[in-house]
Amino acid sequence: MNSPANPFEVSDPISAASAPFGREQVVREIFDSLGGDPIQGPESFSLIGPKYIGKTTVLRSLLSPDIQRCHLKDTEMLALAYLDCADLPSERREVLRLLGDICVDVARENWGMPFEGRLAAEYVSYLRNSSEMSEIAEALEGLLKHVSSLHDRHIVFILDNFEKLLSLFTESDIQFMRDVFSNTKHALVVATPRFIREHSPKTFPSRFYEIFKNYRLRTFTRDQAYDYLTETPLGSHRQLSHSEKEIILRKAGQHPHFLRTYAEEVWRRKLQQPVDQSFERFDRVDRRVGTDLNECFLSLWESLDRDVQAGLFQFAAEQVGEAEIIRTLQCLEDEHGLVYRSTDGHFEVMGELLKEFVVSQTELIDHLLTTDFYRAGLGSLKQLHEASYFDTDPQYYYQKAFQQFTASTPDYDSANAMIRDAFERLLDVMVKRSEQHLGRVFTGAGCRDKVRFIEEALDVETTVVGLCSAFWDLASEDGPHAGREANRFNTQLRFYLLSGIIQYLLNAEPRPSGTAP
Repeated sequence: MNSPANPFEVSDPISAASAPFGREQVVREIFDSLGGDPIQGPESFSLIGPKYIGKTTVLRSLLSPDIQRCHLKDTEMLALAYLDCADLPSERREVLRLLGDICVDVARENWGMPFEGRLAAEYVSYLRNSSEMSEIAEALEGLLKHVSSLHDRHIVFILDNFEKLLSLFTESDIQFMRDVFSNTKHALVVATPRFIREHSPKTFPSRFYEIFKNYRLRTFTRDQAYDYLTETPLGSHRQLSHSEKEIILRKAGQHPHFLRTYAEEVWRRKLQQPVDQSFERFDRVDRRVGTDLNECFLSLWESLDRDVQAGLFQFAAEQVGEAEIIRTLQCLEDEHGLVYRSTDGHFEVMGELLKEFVVSQTELIDHLLTTDFYRAGLGSLKQLHEASYFDTDPQYYYQKAFQQFTASTPDYDSANAMIRDAFERLLDVMVKRSEQHLGRVFTGAGCRDKVRFIEEALDVETTVVGLCSAFWDLASEDGPHAGREANRFNTQLRFYLLSGIIQYLLNAEPRPSGTAP
């Protein structure tokens, strides 16, 4: 017998019958923009918000036929095509070629539009065969004009992680994009962490931003979060009690992703007990969800600059009052969704789990600042270096090296994400810098790539330790944030120093073994 479905599990919004919960307004505004003026065509739209806030869910929901029918008078007028820019090719001309292919494919599939005419066929030929950026751009513009000239049809390019495309394009590329989507009656719906102008304000012409209507996606309000926990399970044979909802809100806050993840685990465990029994094992939920959300928390934490990290820690640890860091808290609320205002108007960290994570990160930093990762790192490299000379199980040597690396951190479990991340960062450096010197390959289980090691670099331990000591003293005494108390908030400073020093050694000319540094 199959267990009942968990209503809090993630499902593809493309198949949804209605807009994602709490995002009805933004979906309505996007379709209002796309419905647009029949003469001017649809208006482009920019969705702004931090990672995990729900931008992708909103964008993909636009593809739902049921949602389109709810908001568009004529669903045949528009064809929407979704593209995640994180998966774009690295060459600019290939990006334009991809957009052109989407234009052709969408027009054929949705409207049966022909491209066999002389001019349209020439555009398709240039698009797919030319190696010149200017000819590919001209072909893309010609194809878009061809589509809009026939029966007044419009293509909407839904571009997730749009900042990735901006990082590839030059100023002239961006100007071309503005002109094309202003003159061809097609539109862009894009998602970025910050306003488009903030991603590279000195490079891109300001007129490009004028084609977008902007909307900042925020966390739920208190009422929305409570209603989400109430309405999502409707139709199920169980419901969450008022006390269970209050505990979930206290643990996860009002962040959509935190809230859904926590509620999903509570529901899963709730199904394992009698219907009339109140759920009480929130301690087990904390452990499971804390592990599940760790990568999310770490990603959001690392997206903050150093001063904001410091302010969030001080507030979470109750070292300062909100009046002393009010601007930082407003930034954390508006731009990052990591704090919220309670019913009495005071700021709160976005749930107890996030609060515990923030405090634990700075406790871990204190430990790392007193740990000699340099010698531990060199020891682990020697273990891996040894593996390159023996025909044996690479996983054994990888694990042996990792144990060597974590031997100096007895207070923390070796599964700790930061410790493993530090080790793999070290491996990444070796991958990138050592291929030209050593041909033997070691493939470690858990490594993200092939790892090659340089014997000469491993013979200069004294030099490495001396460099590390000097770099660390410089960072502590003369850096922009002098002193241990300030540097404690720089989560991976020592990791980066280690990587930088190894890079320095691997970039240097190999010296004969035994030569004094």
